[in-house]
Amino acid sequence: MNDRTEALDKLLNDLEPTDPALQARYRSILDAGLADLKPGGGKARYIAIGLAGLIGCVVCGSLGLTEPESTPRAVRWLLILFAFFGLGWTLLAGWMLARGRGNFAAERLIAARMAFGFTLVAVTALSLTSSLLGKESASMPLVATGLALLILGAVLLIGARIEQAEQTIREQILRLECRIAGFAEAVSRAREARSGQIE
Repeated sequence: MNDRTEALDKLLNDLEPTDPALQARYRSILDAGLADLKPGGGKARYIAIGLAGLIGCVVCGSLGLTEPESTPRAVRWLLILFAFFGLGWTLLAGWMLARGRGNFAAERLIAARMAFGFTLVAVTALSLTSSLLGKESASMPLVATGLALLILGAVLLIGARIEQAEQTIREQILRLECRIAGFAEAVSRAREARSGQIE
């Protein structure tokens, strides 16, 4: 889970009048539920993302810096922009690997936001570069592909937000179930104590 959710979870658990055994039970159920949401191979996925971003960064950066002077300046800046995109993916993967654990839905939302933002910037930059060079017709297939990827990025972003909302709802339901279980245990103990006093 992300740090904000963990802090809120700790605050709510500290405010509730529950015993430590119930809090431990709640934490174990929550962790088991979140483990089902996170698919295996998390480290391999982030290593692959980091390597792909690093390769893209090195290739685009070296092309942007070593292209001959006859290459238009707008194209060189576009290559450097793409190098920063690769660097961004590498930094994201490194950050996720350094954390070592996490909330899959939150990680997916961060990646979806990055993909959507990078695609939006890339489509805009490609359109501006082609108009500056006066080659709008030659770049139309590239811009059309970029727009299709932008739609795909929007769909992924919406899906990631829905998944995170579902996870939040599951956490809240689990929290309520644990509170109800705690109240039920308290009521049963009160009834037992009361019946013991009557006898």
